[in-house]
Amino acid sequence: MRYLITLLLAFISAAGMAQKLELRIPIAHTSYVQGLAISPDEKYIATASSDKSVKIWSMANGMQLKTLPLKQGAADEVHFSADSRYLTVRTENGWEYWDVLAGKQVYLFEKGLVKDGYKIGATVSADGSLGAVVNPVDILIWDAANGTRLKAYKWKAPDADGSLNGNGIKLNKKYIAITQNKKLQVFSLETGKKVDFDQPDPEVQEMAITANSNMLLVNGKTKMYKVDLDSKVATIISDAVYGLTGLSFSADDKNIIMAPRAVLDAATNRELKHFYDTEYNDLMGASSKYIVVFNRANSSGKLYSATTFEKLRELKNETSGLQRMMVKAATNQLIFTTNAREARIWNVSTYKFEKTVPFNTREAGDWYNSAFGNQGDYYLTGNFGRQTVVNINTGEASPAYADRGVKAISPDGTIGFTDKSGAGSIINFATGNVIKTIDFKYPRYLPSPDNKTVIYQHYPDAKAFIYNYRQNTEITADVELGEYPVFNNTGSKLYSLDAVDGEGGKAINLLTTSVSTGQQLSKIPLVAIQRKGALKFAVSPDEKYAAVLYRPTDEYYMSKNYVLVTYDLGTGKEISRANDIMGGDEIAFLGNNYLVAMMSVITNTVQVFNAITTAHLVDLAHFKGTDDWIAVTPDGLYDGNMESLKKFYFVRGNEFVDPGAYFEKFYTPNLFARLVAGERFTPVDVNINPAPKVRISYAQVTRNLNVVDDKTPTYVNTTGVAEITVTASAENDRVDEIRLFHNGKIVNLATRGLFVTDNNTHTDTKKYTLNLLPGVNSIRAVALNSQRTESEPDEIAVTYNAAGQPNTPAPINNGNGFIAQVDRKATMHLIVIGINAYKNPKMSLNYALADATAFKNEAEKDAHTVLAKLNTYFITDDKADKAGITAAFAEVQKNAKPEDVFVFYYAGHGVISEKNKEFYLVPNDVTDLKNVDEALAQNGIPSKMLQQYAINIAAQKQVFILDACQSAGAFQQLMADNAGALKSLALVARSTGTHWIAASGSQQFAQEFAQLGHGAFTYVLLDAMKGGAINNKMITVNGLKSFLQIKVPDLMKKYNGAPQYPSSYGFGSDFPLELIGLAGLRLD
Repeated sequence: MRYLITLLLAFISAAGMAQKLELRIPIAHTSYVQGLAISPDEKYIATASSDKSVKIWSMANGMQLKTLPLKQGAADEVHFSADSRYLTVRTENGWEYWDVLAGKQVYLFEKGLVKDGYKIGATVSADGSLGAVVNPVDILIWDAANGTRLKAYKWKAPDADGSLNGNGIKLNKKYIAITQNKKLQVFSLETGKKVDFDQPDPEVQEMAITANSNMLLVNGKTKMYKVDLDSKVATIISDAVYGLTGLSFSADDKNIIMAPRAVLDAATNRELKHFYDTEYNDLMGASSKYIVVFNRANSSGKLYSATTFEKLRELKNETSGLQRMMVKAATNQLIFTTNAREARIWNVSTYKFEKTVPFNTREAGDWYNSAFGNQGDYYLTGNFGRQTVVNINTGEASPAYADRGVKAISPDGTIGFTDKSGAGSIINFATGNVIKTIDFKYPRYLPSPDNKTVIYQHYPDAKAFIYNYRQNTEITADVELGEYPVFNNTGSKLYSLDAVDGEGGKAINLLTTSVSTGQQLSKIPLVAIQRKGALKFAVSPDEKYAAVLYRPTDEYYMSKNYVLVTYDLGTGKEISRANDIMGGDEIAFLGNNYLVAMMSVITNTVQVFNAITTAHLVDLAHFKGTDDWIAVTPDGLYDGNMESLKKFYFVRGNEFVDPGAYFEKFYTPNLFARLVAGERFTPVDVNINPAPKVRISYAQVTRNLNVVDDKTPTYVNTTGVAEITVTASAENDRVDEIRLFHNGKIVNLATRGLFVTDNNTHTDTKKYTLNLLPGVNSIRAVALNSQRTESEPDEIAVTYNAAGQPNTPAPINNGNGFIAQVDRKATMHLIVIGINAYKNPKMSLNYALADATAFKNEAEKDAHTVLAKLNTYFITDDKADKAGITAAFAEVQKNAKPEDVFVFYYAGHGVISEKNKEFYLVPNDVTDLKNVDEALAQNGIPSKMLQQYAINIAAQKQVFILDACQSAGAFQQLMADNAGALKSLALVARSTGTHWIAASGSQQFAQEFAQLGHGAFTYVLLDAMKGGAINNKMITVNGLKSFLQIKVPDLMKKYNGAPQYPSSYGFGSDFPLELIGLAGLRLD
């Protein structure tokens, strides 16, 4: 139910031809979907909602293509034009006609344009070409596309003084059916005369009309029947059907759709399909080939074949709806709550996503019945039926049940401020005792962050009661308190707007009130902005500035015309103004750096602006999934966890582009923090070429480079060897790189010069000979052009039937995704490196050797629960020079087989070279701190070398774990570019199909961690391996990643270390490192 956010990326070619990429974050409707339609060319689905939007979905992949912002909420009629370009939508107040391709409104009709508009009913025809307006005496027919009135007829409504509803009017090119008070009349549009026929049921509950065949379908009180309006013959289909959410015909008029359950043949009345798994509020639509079932409430759907009724794909809503937002000053946390019963927490001292806290509650909360305890650790969540107080940090519900009617809570969650049936009271949750009864109805409560004071009043009376609920004392103040009141962090002052300007252009004031005395301290006039009214505001923690958000008063509320104005509280003067803001329901300063966060329930994102400079820094969005998030700049740079790559995408025109195609160009680790620090990024290339294309051919079977297969082609092999040819092309560019992956892991990364170019066909080819594993082998190819844009991957499956050999174990689903099983007869190759003693003593570390030793011992123990064989290479201190480390890699490269597992662990220094911006591991023979770049070039191990080892080592399951740290200022300047190291690792992981886990920003804290005996990263890693990361009786690579992401920051906080957030990148298959229940059982 949220809006599809469109962030326009200004990629315009130098020649002036617009090549616009738009970043799409698929967000659902905010209220019920009222109607849906399938385009005649069967490429698109339109869903229209009362939230004043239409979403256009791709039939091919189930993704949202665009959102059309309506002037009014949509009703039940939505229809594509015959050429599929235009869309007509009936709204609450008329209809709107849209150019779907351009995303522009062509015509708007509102009933208010007609005399006595409040009495009339308006609808649109089943083919979308006509509009009708009906009042008790007139039938008016219009051209829906431009508002030209085509015909006008007189009629007499059964109730001359009654109103008509568009829901009870159905129209096609030849007839109009009108119901009033459940009585049906039909008129010919050619003659204006009434069409009489015998009605099997005198009452009408629902109706539908065909677009072309002039059939009217009526669900009455006792019977359902259809009428051929040309022959005036009515046929009873069945008894009346109750509980329908929609009644319609398919786009080709051949089927009757009775949502949410059945599809009937319109000619024979025979039921073709009964859907037993649909829900009561599902809508349905159909074309000749497809049936769509769409849930009105959660904005997701399913696409079925209209012939086989097989489910083809899903229309997904990937986001959880934001509800409330708070910046908790004491802990520097930005906290959002969502309708998925959870809190999402960002650290606004490091500007990193911290964690998700699931709420242990039965009910899903809504915006109206939920609230934070002001600056506290507790949150009131609930709905009209039930409310609960939860701890934001743990998600645990308070033992005291808050019942319902609670309007606010104290910061510590122990006191509730209620309004039940107009009667107010203040209660102690623990005892259930009423502390105070309010003497008037419908009180407004304003709990202070001081955890002892609440201001209550009968708003808008100019009288306030300031009550101390800890000491049971109260003062009364004759003072005006305005809208959207905001306390300062100590609770000593209350700020409010004396009126919210609903019309726009009127003067309003920002009021400041003393909480201790109730006296008004100041009254600052705010600027009046024509056609915009003040909506919400925030005060900076140092109380120097107030940021006021103004919204358009006469436009669609999803408009990008909100304005943020910042005022100096000392002088009352406007100091800055930011325009073109997309919505805003909550607003808060993030600290004394004067960044303002604006959360929009409609867009489901948080926009972050600098209130002083008006710079739009970044937008934050969250997806379903515990840790799935994205931070994106207005020009498209993004940061996020790797799973989020699957949940947003780019669009060019009506073409979908995988964000992975632009991974190298746009992925920017630590983006939010770097923007706040003032880093300025080089603008992306202004000329974005189309993504390249790639195809795999197996043996002599060729495939068309420009044809997309719906399903992965599957082949059978009996020799164990597959001859593979990869063909690629790049429009207006050249192919720069071809990558081939076998079971998720890189086989070969071929750069230009290593593949064959055909100048006649402008294609490039690379041939491979693959040794297959018994069972199913997944083979995937990707091509990159000179701009480092990736193609959509192409994939085939080859099943090797090896006589007498068991197949490779098939992947299993543990509930969180598929996990590749490990062949128990395979070998784990384990390289563990720990360096405390560097040859240069200034570089020495305290915990690296202990970390490496403990990891080795735990990894070896765990490995024997998964595999029979283990080869360990343990390299420490004086042996851990470049020669010693590369020798171990060479041994693994020589011995590893595809079915094997390779684990690499490194504890020591890791830096970015200032000279070439490449990440290096630092062996113990890097000694010259004055000429670090030269020393690294000679004795360091660069990320490109690690990448090549990942390619050359045949093991298809690989994980690299880097606890790379710094000490005592060594490499301090180089480590400032920590984000560069993370991007290097991300690119290596993506290019090789391997897993990488890094302790980003790690440092030593001898005093703080002496009692642990380890660095924070490895301490948590060991905890995970010892059972902390168990899920379904196994510990997997992805399980380790998730555990580290949550527990390392918590540990750093506990021991007062500098913030440390591990980073992980994984593009290969997840696989187990330990099977629980087999510990101590050796498979060899």
